[in-house]
This record gives sequence, C-alpha cells and structure tokens, in this order.
Amino acid sequence: MAASSVWTSLLATIPAPSPADDVVIGLPVDTGVHGRDLIVAARLMHEKHGHAGTRIAFEWRDDRRSSDGGAFAARALIERGIHFAVGHFHSGSALAAAPLYDTAGVLLFAPGSSHPDVTANRAGKCFRTCGRDDAQAELFAATLLAEDERPILLIEDIAYGRSLGDQIARRLRAAGREPLLVIATRPDDVTAIFPGPVAIAARHGFAAALLPKLVGRSVRLLSDDCYAVELIDSAGADCVGAYVAVLDIPSGPETDDLVRTYRAWMGREPNAYFLTSIAALDILLTAIREVGVEPGTVARKIRSRVWTTSLGSIRFDEAGDTKRLGWRWARIASGAVPGFLDPSEEG
Repeated sequence: MAASSVWTSLLATIPAPSPADDVVIGLPVDTGVHGRDLIVAARLMHEKHGHAGTRIAFEWRDDRRSSDGGAFAARALIERGIHFAVGHFHSGSALAAAPLYDTAGVLLFAPGSSHPDVTANRAGKCFRTCGRDDAQAELFAATLLAEDERPILLIEDIAYGRSLGDQIARRLRAAGREPLLVIATRPDDVTAIFPGPVAIAARHGFAAALLPKLVGRSVRLLSDDCYAVELIDSAGADCVGAYVAVLDIPSGPETDDLVRTYRAWMGREPNAYFLTSIAALDILLTAIREVGVEPGTVARKIRSRVWTTSLGSIRFDEAGDTKRLGWRWARIASGAVPGFLDPSEEG
C-alpha cells in the first residue's frame, strides 16, 4: 500500500471534528514514523476516554518536519479554534509553533521534541513528555569520554542536530576533550571520516545514510530519533551493533499491552515516541475530563499532581518538563530495532 494510502487509512481510525464534539485535539505532525505513532496513540486514547462522557475528536495538520511547516500547522489549528495540540515532534517545527500557541492561549504537549527551548519562557501551557537534549548529551559524553581516541560528532544541520551536538560538545570540552565536529546538511556532504568513536546527532534518515560509512567502528552512538524501524529498513546490516539513545521507560502490564496492541495493528515495532504520545494524550484527556476545556485551568490541573502513565509516574515542573525521564542505550542486534521492554538489548 502506498504511503499516502497508509496515512489515509490511519486517519480514518480516529474521529474527525463535528459540531457535537466537546473537545477537539489538534495533531500537528508529519506523515512519517512519529506521525503514524501519534495517530495510533490517538486511536488508543480515544478508545480509553471517548466513552467517559466527553465527546472527543482530532484534527490533523501536516507540520512537514520544518519550522515553516510548524508555523503553518499551528496557525491553521488556531484559526480553526483549536485549544489543545499534541505533536510537533521535530525541534524546528516545535520552536516555530510554540510562540504562536502562547499568543493564542493554546495548550501544547510535545511528546518528541527534545530541544530545551521548546518549554522555555512559555505562558505555562507547554508540556513535554520526552527527555531533553541536555540530559541526552550527558549519556553521549560519558560514553565518548570512556574511549581513548578523539570523539567525532556528525551533526545534521537542523535545530535538533545542532542543539544536541552543541550540548555534547560542551560537555566533552568541559572534560578536556576537544571533539571533531562535522556539520552537514546532507549525508552525501560527509565524505572522509577520521578514526575514532562516532556520535550522530541527526534524524533517522540522515543517520541511516551515514552508517554504511561507519561499519567496523567499535563505538557508534545514535541520537533518539534513530529509534525507528525505518532506520533498519534503510541501513540493514550496517546498523547492527550501533547504540541508540532511548528513554528509560519501565516495564509494566499496561505498557506491555500498549506495545502488543501496536504490533498487532501495525505489524511492526513502535518507534521512539509512541509511548510518550500515549502519555501526553492520556494526561491531557484525563485533565479535560476532570476540570473542563479551558486551557489555563487544564494546565494548572496538569501541573498540580503526579501522573501514573505509560512512562511511569511523572510530575511536571513550572516550565512543563519532567525530571523523571532519563536516557539509556539500546543496542541494535541481529538487524532489528530493540524492543522498548527487552533488557537483553540494553547497553
């Protein structure tokens, strides 16, 4: 089935807006792996919350994984009178959209944008259910500093890559280790790569194109967006043995069931931000059911308590971040993306 047909079929599984709805949740996201995971999460959370007396619908807008697309999607949702949005997985998109939502009084949940500035200086209505680049950089730096050779940072020249790459580089320099930085717009721009441990701060497509050039390296570290089945589809055996930064999500019966349901529906493993999307929608819809649909009241409710979620128990600080979510390594073995819950694949 063509990609557009898959997307159309996915959208058909969630309710579109109608005049009878109590609340419409905007889903600003592209049609790639994170978008598919967000739609599956919306379907599951509608099944959980849609029979509790609140009529829920969803409105999708393509943010095209870009700053221009993020601003366009945000404006479109605002013009439609949407008061709640969950999405903008790519940092450039989220950074462009967040100020627009602030001005309009829209509550934003960002389940996959790790750039620290997404939640900085907002109007109290922006929340993040994933880890941040600064915390992820600690994991990268600790691993690279354990190696004797000079570390190499391959950075995709986008907001996400620059943010994470800069955070890693600063920590290495603070420890007295100067990294070799390679910043590129396209994978083809990266030609000769010096020996040494390699860290890639990039989206999964960019990283997949670089991995054939790195076969045989003892240390290959990939950033969180690379936790995607599409990385395996593109890189194949060339990615075996690489390590991917993943959220340290505890196992449990509810989480196990969610992952099994995803596999049954989609025929493959979930990607990096399926469970963070579940958590964002679950928290948001629970808060709406308890206090109504005024965004400020909902935001105060979200910040007021500890939430039991697919990510474990979490609480949000004043900025809208949670300190609960740490990072760990997952090793790609036997040409397969390691499962969220499989400790045998942990690094």
